[in-house]
Amino acid sequence: MAFNAGTPPTVADLLALQAATTQRPLVRLQQMAAQSLASNTATAITFGASSEEIDTHGFHDTASNTSRITPTLAGYYRFTGTVWYAADTDVISYFAMLAKNGSIFAPRNEIVLPSTATSSLPRSANVTAIQAANGTSDYFELLGQQLQAAAGSLNTNIGGSLSSLFECEYLRPL
Repeated sequence: MAFNAGTPPTVADLLALQAATTQRPLVRLQQMAAQSLASNTATAITFGASSEEIDTHGFHDTASNTSRITPTLAGYYRFTGTVWYAADTDVISYFAMLAKNGSIFAPRNEIVLPSTATSSLPRSANVTAIQAANGTSDYFELLGQQLQAAAGSLNTNIGGSLSSLFECEYLRPL
């Protein structure tokens, strides 16, 4: 689609512009069931039944590979994730990470708490990145990792605005 000064746009130009704006793939997942995360282990966050708030092009499946967003349109995408952790008093640090085809890529967001932290409040870590997807086999995941003084498991937090989220927005073709 190319517009030239003094030349009126064609119907094809207008349809391409509409498709590029109103028909862009979008995914927004909200975790609906708490998930146990072992201490010091990066774990893909799962988004099962009722987790799809938006999935305009069927990039996510709530029955199999529930941690994955698999774009079926080649292009550049913005991925944004928030991992919410349940309240706990001996959390030392917690992370949010993104992975492509099972490999973590930058950025990686780590929150380190002071050794004297005793507050038992839900906590979150956020991450965002732009990545290319081939439209066939590439898949993306949001991962969480936490470290506790007693090396115990910690659940993700669920409940309204304090639930883990994973979003995918199509930006442009490759």
